[in-house]
Amino acid sequence: MKQKVVLAIIMIILSMSFVSCSYKEFEDSLRNPKQEVSEKETEQYTNQASIIDTDEITNEETTKNGNTALPKETIISSREDGEIQYTLNRTEIVQNIKDLNLALEDFSFVDDAPIDDSGNVLDHDGERNYFMAAYITVKNCNIDTSSEETEYPLQIEMCSGSERNILAADGPFLNYAVYFSAHPKDEENMKKSYYNFQLEPGTEMEVVVGWIVSESMLEEPYYYVINSFGEPEGYQYFLLNQSQEE
Repeated sequence: MKQKVVLAIIMIILSMSFVSCSYKEFEDSLRNPKQEVSEKETEQYTNQASIIDTDEITNEETTKNGNTALPKETIISSREDGEIQYTLNRTEIVQNIKDLNLALEDFSFVDDAPIDDSGNVLDHDGERNYFMAAYITVKNCNIDTSSEETEYPLQIEMCSGSERNILAADGPFLNYAVYFSAHPKDEENMKKSYYNFQLEPGTEMEVVVGWIVSESMLEEPYYYVINSFGEPEGYQYFLLNQSQEE
């Protein structure tokens, strides 16, 4: 009888041990996936943007996509349906948009206009601001827009940024254009598609893209960012100010 009792006690202990181990495994099966997700979420973010001076690239060297590097004044932007070519012609920096014969009603602002009715660019937080205009020749290399349902099927590159903001560890931080000369002229399309335009395949036109920039931004290299719709490692740049080393 005593042997049966002892045997029963041993079986109970083993059973409890098995349940304990099984429950621990069950707990682990629930906890580990959460821990893995948590670890992924807490991984340190790395800004993949980099700025390479194309003057350092020789004709024999190639870019990541295998195409020979173009001079810094011309950049090809590739899309799924074709390519758009950008050529920087010149840059103007003014404190009054009327110096460039621009009208305030052709601008687009998210918040209150940082330009007064006389065309002056307003200071902000005690810092002087400017209007920077990039005169660009844009060419539709081969994108067929004939089947597009929208009236304005192409979108201009609208972002710029100072070197510090583009390369910030938790960036890039980009500055959106407040002016695009080829924006839709009708009010409805202007509101919803301000950065869109029309251009037939194989043709080109000169456009003006402009941003409000602060005095401190202009103390360092300031760039027009091409391919800003994609990942930061694919950005290409035009230098817009004179901070470039000679």
